[in-house]
Amino acid sequence: MSALSEPSRLRTGIPSLDDILLGGLPEGHLYLVEGDPGTGKTTLATQFVLEGKRAGERCLYVTLSESKTELESGAQSHGWSLEGISIAEFVPQEAGVNGEDLYTVFHPSEVELATSIKKLLAEIERVNPERLVVDSLTDFRPRIQFGIGGSLSPLSSSLPAAT
Repeated sequence: MSALSEPSRLRTGIPSLDDILLGGLPEGHLYLVEGDPGTGKTTLATQFVLEGKRAGERCLYVTLSESKTELESGAQSHGWSLEGISIAEFVPQEAGVNGEDLYTVFHPSEVELATSIKKLLAEIERVNPERLVVDSLTDFRPRIQFGIGGSLSPLSSSLPAAT
C-alpha cells in the first residue's frame, strides 16, 4: 500500500488563510471565489497574484469590469504595487460607445463573447502565466447568456494545464 503524496500548495498571500488551508491552495486546480460586492474578492485575487510575483511566478490578472487604473488604485490603497504583474483589461466596449453605434443585426454579446474569448486566450498564450486571475466571471454572464453556445467550454478547454 503506497501513501499518497501531499499536493504542492500555492500560498494565497494571506498568512492566516494559508494556515487554515494547511499551507495554501492545492496546486493545479481552478478556484471560484463567490461573494457579494465589497466582500474582498478582488483584494483576495490581488494578494494571490502578488504572492505569485514574490515567488518569482509569471502572473496574469484579467479584469473584466474595472480598468487597469482602477485596479492599480485599489492595490495602492493597501500599499501594494502591481508592477511586474501582467494586467489584461477587458472592459465592455459599450462603456465608450454612442447608443446609435450599438444597433446591429446581432445582439452585442453574440459578437463580444467570441471576440473576448479569442483575446483572452491570446493574452494567456502570450504571458503563459503560472497564476491566472479572471475578475470577475460575473461580467461574462451577459455575454454567455445571449452569446454563442451559452457556454465557457471554448475557454475552459483551451486553457493551459495549471502547474
